[in-house]
Amino acid sequence: LHHKMAELAMQKKPEIIVVGSQSGIIPYDINTISTYTLSSIAFLLGTRPDAYLLAVNTIDSDEYIQDSLNALKSLGQGKTILFLLSDKGKQIRNVHGRTVIDTPMLSKNELQQHLERLETRFGIPATEVISEQGRKKLLDTVINYFKQEQEIDP
Repeated sequence: LHHKMAELAMQKKPEIIVVGSQSGIIPYDINTISTYTLSSIAFLLGTRPDAYLLAVNTIDSDEYIQDSLNALKSLGQGKTILFLLSDKGKQIRNVHGRTVIDTPMLSKNELQQHLERLETRFGIPATEVISEQGRKKLLDTVINYFKQEQEIDP
């Protein structure tokens, strides 16, 4: 994957390449093999992004988010420039011995509170992509980050 990314960059000379990965960069539980994230780590090392947009869930603890930020910084050596949050919450419950994940819609107020808490706690902008305003914030954040990087390292 790393070889193909380099080949693409050399042949096409794009200004930016956007890649995406599903699932966390660190496991929730190292004792449960099904939560291992080896494919995400392989993808990270293969693509070696300069910047990250980190999707987080309402149920993610601050410690888990901080561990994810640390893993991205140390493994991929890129910078997390934005948090993305869904307009759906997550609630995990046990029903008859099985884990059930409910995804209720968050109210605009609940969503805004989660976004503000993320920004205050981690000092990183946060947005959702459901609204036009959220998508604009995402786009502006990415453009401004790479514009600043280009000015620093022409």
